[in-house]
Amino acid sequence: MLSRIPRGTQMPELSAILADIGHPPPEAIGRALGVTPRTVRRWLQAGHAPRPAMLALFWVTRWGLSAVDAEAANRAALYFALAESRRRQVEALRRRLESAEARADSGAANASSYDPLAPFQARRLPTISGA
Repeated sequence: MLSRIPRGTQMPELSAILADIGHPPPEAIGRALGVTPRTVRRWLQAGHAPRPAMLALFWVTRWGLSAVDAEAANRAALYFALAESRRRQVEALRRRLESAEARADSGAANASSYDPLAPFQARRLPTISGA
């Protein structure tokens, strides 16, 4: 996850970040970041802010949100593929189990498919005809 944090040239300048989020006033930025408006004004005059503040602001820009959306879409596709793989594996195992059960039906009294009335149902009693 740490590899997804923007570095050096990947991080836009403070002015670009603020333009992307609609040039909020220093008071709003200060409230969001837990600093005073005076500190934000100093950053604006210098043209840069400390890296933690830049990172916090980056994640609410379209670039940061796009990175989060891409990560979410990639993970969703991955987990869908894993679920499909597991579903196919369960179906294959179910078929193998059914096949093994069919071959292993020995008619034992403790078999799950044992029907104690089956021998009697197969025979038909003779009928008296012509009486």
